[in-house]
Amino acid sequence: MTALVRWNGALGPGAGRGRYHGRAMTNLPAPAPPPGAHESAARPVASRARTALVIAIAADAIQLALVPLFGAGVLSPFNNVLDVVIGLVMVRLIGWHFAFLPTFVAELVPGLDLFPSWTAAVWFVTRRRDPPLR
Repeated sequence: MTALVRWNGALGPGAGRGRYHGRAMTNLPAPAPPPGAHESAARPVASRARTALVIAIAADAIQLALVPLFGAGVLSPFNNVLDVVIGLVMVRLIGWHFAFLPTFVAELVPGLDLFPSWTAAVWFVTRRRDPPLR
């Protein structure tokens, strides 16, 4: 026992700890995830994408239904405020994407905002098949 203590002491402090910044390395397996963790981890992303798509469709429908009022009428500032709010909600729900920038600009141009650009942008962002860059 004393030889073992002397041997560990000869290696210095932190001997046998490995190279992980002073934290002890263990061979213990990682704790098991709770039941249903894999399914529940994917659900918030899908539900946020669905929520964002529903909000985008509703915003485009409101803008199309009230086009005579939003055109150059009294509610034109309300249209701009609606676009800013929808843009913030989209970024909050599904994160920032470059597709939101031209969508926002297109929504501020009179006449071009008749195209359902929020719906198209959300569909584009949530349907991408490219793997994320690391």
